[in-house]
Amino acid sequence: MALENFSAYTEVDPNSRISKTATRVTWTSIVREEIAHVSSDKGVNHFDGDFTHLLTVNASVVDNGGLSVHWAISNVVDSFKGLQDASEDGLFINFLGGASAVTLNLQEMDGGSITGDQYTYTLGTTLYLKITRDESIGTYGTIFCFIYSDAARTVLVDTLSVTLNTSKKDFRYIYGFQSWEQSADSALVTGYTENMSLFKADAGYVATYPTVATTRVTSIIHRFDRGIYNMVLGLGEVVADFGIPEWETTTRPSVPTEEEIEEEIARVPGFVREPREIREAIAPVRTSRTTLEMLADQARKAREEVPGTRFPAESQSGAQALEQAKLGQEFARLRNLWIKSGSMRDKANLEAIERKLAEFHRRVGF
Repeated sequence: MALENFSAYTEVDPNSRISKTATRVTWTSIVREEIAHVSSDKGVNHFDGDFTHLLTVNASVVDNGGLSVHWAISNVVDSFKGLQDASEDGLFINFLGGASAVTLNLQEMDGGSITGDQYTYTLGTTLYLKITRDESIGTYGTIFCFIYSDAARTVLVDTLSVTLNTSKKDFRYIYGFQSWEQSADSALVTGYTENMSLFKADAGYVATYPTVATTRVTSIIHRFDRGIYNMVLGLGEVVADFGIPEWETTTRPSVPTEEEIEEEIARVPGFVREPREIREAIAPVRTSRTTLEMLADQARKAREEVPGTRFPAESQSGAQALEQAKLGQEFARLRNLWIKSGSMRDKANLEAIERKLAEFHRRVGF
C-alpha cells in the first residue's frame, strides 16, 4: 500500500506553523484567518469516477469557531473560504469547533454551497478514515467516510455520507491540510494528517495482510497418541507448494505392537524376561495346583532347551521359575494396559508389580 509523500507537496505557510515528514503533515496553533495549506497537483481530472482514499487524522486543539481541513480535493488551490467565495467545487474532511462540541465533517462544496454530514469528536482521538466516492449510488454519486478506531480498520465507529449534487465532477488537486481564512478571530487549530493512500477504482482498494512469516500457517500435522488427538500447526514462510512435510505423511499406529512392548519390558532394570516357550505355556494360567506343577516342569524343560536363560537349576526351583513367569506375565499385561490408557491408576499397578519383581530377584539371589 503506497503512501503519499508529503515532502513533495507544495506548502503555503507564511507564519511557519506547519511541519512535514514524508508521511505526516502537522500544524500548530494556526489562527482561523490565516491562509495556509499543503497540496499536490495530480493533473487535470485525476480524481475521476470512483475512488477510495485512506488517511489517519488527529486534532488536539479546535477552538470554538476554528476549522481545520485534513483532506480535500478541488480544481483550484486556495483556502477553504477562498474556494467558497469563488463558487468553486470540492470535497472535504474537516474539524469544526462549536460552542458545545467539536465535529468531524464530510462536506461537498458545489458552486460554493455546502452540504455535509458530521460525527461528534473527542479532542486528541486518533481516527482512521476510509473515504470512498461511488458514482453508481444516486444521480451524481455519493461520497462516504468510514470512521474506524483502529489502524487495521476493523472497528467501525461511524459512517458519514453525502449525496452529491448537480453533476459528476472530476478534480485535480489534493490537500493534506487547508486553513479556513475566515474573518479575524483568535480561534486556534492544532492537529495532523498522516499515512494517506490514494486508490482509483480501476486500481482497486486491496486489503493488506500480515507479512510476518510466523503469522501464516504453512503445514498441518495430525497426531494421535495414547488416546489423545492433537492438530499441530506449522508457522513459516508461504510457498507455492504449500503442504504437509513429506516425512509426516505416513500413518503410525497409536497402540504399540507386541514387539515394541517386548522391547519396552526388556529395558526394565533387573527384570529377566522368560523365554517365549514359558510365556506361551502360562498364557492360560489360573490357580490350579496341577496346572502350576505342570508349568513348573515346562519351565524347567525350557530352561534346559533354551541356552542363556536365567533359570539355573542350582539356584532356582521350578516353583520359583513359575513365580517369575507369572510375575513377568502380569508385568507385561499391566505394561501394555498402561501404554494403551496412560492412566495414573494403571501406572501405579505397573510400579507395584515392578516392586514385586525386584523383591523376587533379591529373594532368589540374582
